[in-house]
Amino acid sequence: MVPQPRASLRLALQAALLVLGLSQPRATIQAQAQYPLQTATGNRSCRAKVSGSQGAAKHSGVLAFESAEPLLPIHYATEDFLYVTGAEHVGPLACLPSALGEQALVNTVQTLLRAAALDPQLVLLWTVDSLACSDLFYLPIANDVAGIGYGHQRSQELFDDSPDSALEGIAFLNDWPYWDEHPAEFAVAFAHEVAHRWGMRVHALAKDARPGLLLGRQQAHWSYFANTGGSPLEGNLWQTFLDGQTQFYTPFASGAFSDLDLYLMGVLPADQVSPIQLLVPDQPDTFQDCKGAKLTASSPPQFCKPLTLTGQTIAVTLDDIQAVEGPRSPPAQDRELGVSFVPVLLADASGTPLSREMCQAFASAIQTRVTDFAKRTRGRVHLHNLVQGEIPCEEWPTTAFLNAQATQAMHVTAQGGAGCSIGYAAAQPGPVAPSPWVWAHALPLLWVLLRKRPGRPR
Repeated sequence: MVPQPRASLRLALQAALLVLGLSQPRATIQAQAQYPLQTATGNRSCRAKVSGSQGAAKHSGVLAFESAEPLLPIHYATEDFLYVTGAEHVGPLACLPSALGEQALVNTVQTLLRAAALDPQLVLLWTVDSLACSDLFYLPIANDVAGIGYGHQRSQELFDDSPDSALEGIAFLNDWPYWDEHPAEFAVAFAHEVAHRWGMRVHALAKDARPGLLLGRQQAHWSYFANTGGSPLEGNLWQTFLDGQTQFYTPFASGAFSDLDLYLMGVLPADQVSPIQLLVPDQPDTFQDCKGAKLTASSPPQFCKPLTLTGQTIAVTLDDIQAVEGPRSPPAQDRELGVSFVPVLLADASGTPLSREMCQAFASAIQTRVTDFAKRTRGRVHLHNLVQGEIPCEEWPTTAFLNAQATQAMHVTAQGGAGCSIGYAAAQPGPVAPSPWVWAHALPLLWVLLRKRPGRPR
């Protein structure tokens, strides 16, 4: 994915100012949509004013919030996903260094969920336009399952950073147009990021192996040398021949989740988990991976061509893992699991609008990926989309249609304390002009944003 330099620079700076608390989106909302929408203000009051010109048949609504929080752009609930306009401040938060951007991203998602009156376990985010980064990542919000390895990444294995909601994590999947052009990659990326809710973080105490040998990239994915059957959480599909050589080859987008993946998800009992085969290779430094880098445990799956290696094979059992992690609690069972989620498509008010074709393609892809995820879990984990909007993609308004609707009468009703219901509204946010003092503090941060740095867990 190639970012647009000028837009990336502007959006990165806006996001930086927003995180620093030095820029607030203006609460200016103009009439240009046909469906009633709603935005929440918590317990804060809200004031509304409507003005218009009878002769010119122009109407505009201005909504002013008395709120210390950044204002949430208006959202539309289609049949299958939330579409958020004026969200140029939201997507770039994901490109910030984690310590700066993650909490702001969480706050924005929580505000959106309150506005939409939805309480899912997972939120999946995409953007309509490309960003300054190509990062994909899963951001944990809560975990109530012991024995699945979270203690290696956080100070506590059990945690809940959003105790007033069911939210467990946010998966950021970057820009949708890229996935629309690369459906095979999208199939893996979707399953991969959702599965990070449970894996892959566990260590093991196996004979002749160090505790973290099962793990590869960022200590959050399967090792390249693990025979995972081609799990979406990486590793490989390999077989050993009679002459002792092992061939690695994992066709792209073809793999189901491994026994251990399903155990960590809680849907395969411990006594049904087969050992994981791990190759300790001879002289891996002499080989290159599919990206042309030196072959290591952190290398991507061997999807480009078969590769034959020699080495020692180690069988890592669930007992070896539980010797480090302890048993899963609650225990995994032979069952089906339902997981609620909300897909969100973020749009820049001045960027690419959501077309009817994009709406249909995105909605169809979400449905396909939900079905595919169930297949990859052997029918054991089912994702349930909580969005049940009233706008079918076939009726999605074009820009011309929205402009025509702007001439219709609009209504704005204020419900002090509970929120503001807005009719025929779409957000037009804009940053407050920063002072020289702001620039002095923001520019060093901007330099950090635009440096080349390793991506986050994918």
